[in-house]
Amino acid sequence: MPREMPIYDDPLKSVRSIEKLKALEGVQVLLSAWDEPRAGSQIERIMAEGQEYLSRIHKAVLKVSDGSTDPIDLSRRVLRELGMPENMANPLVARSFQSNLKYKGVDGLQEGVEKS
Repeated sequence: MPREMPIYDDPLKSVRSIEKLKALEGVQVLLSAWDEPRAGSQIERIMAEGQEYLSRIHKAVLKVSDGSTDPIDLSRRVLRELGMPENMANPLVARSFQSNLKYKGVDGLQEGVEKS
């Protein structure tokens, strides 16, 4: 599992963005702000892993959310569920995790993409 924490405002939009990138033809190099350049078969693999990671985070948020309004507490519980250090909880991570709550009725983010 990745040890980095993605920062996003909307998990479903993030998955859709990856889908758009995957649909592009002729891509030879993937350049992202947070990772080393990827080429060839690594491109498809890294995008699939990113989607899976976002989905895993989403499921963890849904599993541990209990209606609490404390975003840092939610972050710590999600990080614990993911097997990651709780000290990674910060306001940016909290905002990312909280954004998953608007999709409570969607078990998997890929399911949400397919429905839209």
